Amino acid sequence: MLTVVADPGSVADSIAALVDRQCADTLTMAAALVDAMPPGRAAPLDALGDADLEAGLIQPLASLGATLAGLVPQHRRIVLIGTMAGFGQWHASLSAGFAAGATGLMRSVALEFMREGVTVNMIALGDMDDRQAVRAAGLAAVLLQSDAMSGQVLPCDGGDNLRMTQARNRPLA
Repeated sequence: MLTVVADPGSVADSIAALVDRQCADTLTMAAALVDAMPPGRAAPLDALGDADLEAGLIQPLASLGATLAGLVPQHRRIVLIGTMAGFGQWHASLSAGFAAGATGLMRSVALEFMREGVTVNMIALGDMDDRQAVRAAGLAAVLLQSDAMSGQVLPCDGGDNLRMTQARNRPLA
């Protein structure tokens, strides 16, 4: 009973296929795995224009909101597949803005529908490789079968978020 909202061949679609194999027989209620990866491009903030903000932030967040509205309250467990960009990355203003918006949206939906028994969480991915997909699928399978937490963003990046690898000296203007 897993609904997948992801483009075929996307990271979220690959994770959903792994999740479906892991818990196809044990998923007892309607659940959904949703692609919440930012569509934005990597660019410095001062290189972004209104069209970039519309295409990379406003439209995708509105689409994610409409997707979530169509899933709740029938789908009791929802997991978004997002990105670590929401924690800040170099030249990722659009991605970080989308990730922050998706996080706020996810937390608000979790709060609004908690009385109906709905849980909504996000798995934030770092660089994607096969090992990370397997880790994310294991984490998603647990979240889709449990009401233990809701409204949380769980980094799934092998601990890279604990290192300051993104910090660089910025030239003075």
